[in-house]
Amino acid sequence: MTLIGRDHEQYILQNSLESKKSEFIAVYGRRRVGKTFLIKEFFNSHFAFYATGILNGSREEQLKAWNDEIQRYGGLNLNPAKNWYEAFCNLNSLMERQQPAVQ
Repeated sequence: MTLIGRDHEQYILQNSLESKKSEFIAVYGRRRVGKTFLIKEFFNSHFAFYATGILNGSREEQLKAWNDEIQRYGGLNLNPAKNWYEAFCNLNSLMERQQPAVQ
């Protein structure tokens, strides 16, 4: 499917994709406006890691969902995160495992 409109958002995503440095993008907005669709279509569902939040979820529920996704992507030996610092440390560990060795 081709994205129509969202030119500004696509511009931001394209610049981040072409950047020579690490980029972090948070996409937020009210429900059912196409945030997930935009990201999945733009990146053609190719993700090193992907997680979505839980509407009105507590901190514990959000972290549980995050931990479940980390495991689904191969982080089976990581301790479940108890806070967001640990959550991003686990993500960093997962990404380091997935990177090919530099020759």
